[in-house]
Amino acid sequence: MEPTRNLDTLPPAKAWIIVHGGPNDNAMLRLRRKDLTIGHDPNKADLVLDDKSISGEHLRIKPDGDHYIVADLASRNGTMVNGQTIRQVHLNDGDVIRIGHTVLVYKYIAAHTGRA
Repeated sequence: MEPTRNLDTLPPAKAWIIVHGGPNDNAMLRLRRKDLTIGHDPNKADLVLDDKSISGEHLRIKPDGDHYIVADLASRNGTMVNGQTIRQVHLNDGDVIRIGHTVLVYKYIAAHTGRA
């Protein structure tokens, strides 16, 4: 029999988006196993940034196995990852995402397997 556990307890975070610069500087968002939209319109975006140079619904970050994919949502100013304009790309730890005047950094910590 499995021991009782608190269902409200979340597993340790493995991936985050960290905002650098602007009014949302240092905001951190833990990524979960569901799609997340980022933009400036609170009626369209899950993460709302105070940057009028980004679209209301600018990009989507979606889970792909243990990692995540970032996809531009036909935004007016585009999405750049590590200096390259993208439509969709797999994210790696430390990737820099630029949308409008906002810089986002993707942080990922691999799960510890307990093996040496």
